[in-house]
Amino acid sequence: MFVDIVLSGLVFFGGFIAIAVVVKLRERNRALKWPGVPGQVISGTASAQDVTTHAGIDDERDQVETRNFARIAYRYSVNGKRYTGKRVSIGDDMGNGDIAGLLKKYPRGKVVEVFYDPADPARAVLERDLSHLIAADAACVRRGIDARR
Repeated sequence: MFVDIVLSGLVFFGGFIAIAVVVKLRERNRALKWPGVPGQVISGTASAQDVTTHAGIDDERDQVETRNFARIAYRYSVNGKRYTGKRVSIGDDMGNGDIAGLLKKYPRGKVVEVFYDPADPARAVLERDLSHLIAADAACVRRGIDARR
């Protein structure tokens, strides 16, 4: 009985993750069609930010934790209008990722390809792939479904 409840909870939670994965996959698929233009990195810094995390089932209080983020800014032009972008990837940045790697990959002054949404050129990214977190979420859903069988 207990095992069935736990497995049902995993499948239920996995359903929420599956929805998030589908939403991100759809966003990525749209972004794969976005045109690219040359741009240039104008800044890259590491910063710490307090993030509120939602408590688990046993704890009703949200918690605040400090996470590190790579802040990359870049400029690009579309049809003669200049934009500044700050989003690196379609994947969500939850913090504490490979900050040093991103700062090394996108140093100030580097010429980059910027992919922008033709319907809203202010919406842009440097990378159209999904973060490794989406793959991890998909694996979690798969494990929950397999465990239910």
